[in-house]
Amino acid sequence: MQPQGSILTRILVFVPLILGLLVILTPEVLIPVCTDLVEMKSGALRPMRCAYAAKAEMLLGALLMVTGLLIILYRKTTKLVAALGLIVSAIGIAIILVPQSSIIGVCMHHSMPCRDTQKWLVAEGALTIATGLLLWYRCRRSI
Repeated sequence: MQPQGSILTRILVFVPLILGLLVILTPEVLIPVCTDLVEMKSGALRPMRCAYAAKAEMLLGALLMVTGLLIILYRKTTKLVAALGLIVSAIGIAIILVPQSSIIGVCMHHSMPCRDTQKWLVAEGALTIATGLLLWYRCRRSI
């Protein structure tokens, strides 16, 4: 992306960093997951599935922030930014998949607070995919 790029491009390079921070904060601060424990057959208490999903989401958010920092640092190298845009989209797909029951999942009962967290994370993942594809689209000409 050239320094004289459009306003959209200049703003777009900062979006993955912001979305990464949002993904990190969502499951613990903004819309916290359940804090209940499940009793196992052995009598041991373990966190619910949503607690593990929250940790995975926070890791994906950190990965997104690192990718966002790389985009900001190398924003004049359009080939690299285009490739990083595809990585941002892949991270977005992972953000959507983690709270699904086929991966880690959240609590089964629909009244649990982690269900709201799941909805927000899916929305953040969709925004992340769109951002990554837009970055790729705007920089792909130089590939």
